[in-house]
Amino acid sequence: MAAWARLGEVLDAAAAEPSVAHRIGAIEHRVHLRSAEDPDVGLVLDARGGRLEVVDPGAGSTDATIELTLALADVELLTRGRLRPAMAIATGRATYRGPVRELLRVLPLVQAMVAPPIAVGTEEGGA
Repeated sequence: MAAWARLGEVLDAAAAEPSVAHRIGAIEHRVHLRSAEDPDVGLVLDARGGRLEVVDPGAGSTDATIELTLALADVELLTRGRLRPAMAIATGRATYRGPVRELLRVLPLVQAMVAPPIAVGTEEGGA
């Protein structure tokens, strides 16, 4: 599952960016991102203490306070900065357990690293 490997790379990059890692780490949760297609595939984010660390879920108990289950197509969108996770949940494509709202508040930071928004006032994107 190359999309999950790519997601790991994107999240590792977020963890290496101090301002992003600090804001995500401020949610004070351990997040288990799971594959809808294969329960053995996923990632754990330790977002506590103002830091972000990507952990292999196979390394023992995840003790996650938030679980978000994503279909492969949505993982691919996330790696390109194009996923609207709240809409994926609202339409039933993604499921969750726990206070997912905390994660949904900071996930755009990760997506903006992959697909930076167009700067206001530029001519990019056409007018």
